Amino acid sequence: MCGEGSRFDILADKSLRPLERVSAHFGFMAVRYEKFGYARGCLIGNLAADSSDDARDLRQALGERLGWWTDRLEEVLVEARTLATSRNPSTPARPLAFLSTLGKAPSSG
Repeated sequence: MCGEGSRFDILADKSLRPLERVSAHFGFMAVRYEKFGYARGCLIGNLAADSSDDARDLRQALGERLGWWTDRLEEVLVEARTLATSRNPSTPARPLAFLSTLGKAPSSG
């Protein structure tokens, strides 16, 4: 699926507790970007930033990929919240929903 070299499989590794999976995933990403000397960014983010507003199909596909990743992270965080002994009733139902709005122009009005 999306970014096979990005080790999204870590998020599904049930041998790790949910927050360990999130930490391992972002730890992998941090090491990866460090190896590149931080000269390369996220392919999805770079394409989204460099594509024109007229490239709607490309922007939609990029949004779907970002949404896929966001959904995977959200599933793990919901699992962590479910397993937690103390719950915060004010926790949002979709804790990562804001990620889908990144890079979008604010709506006028």
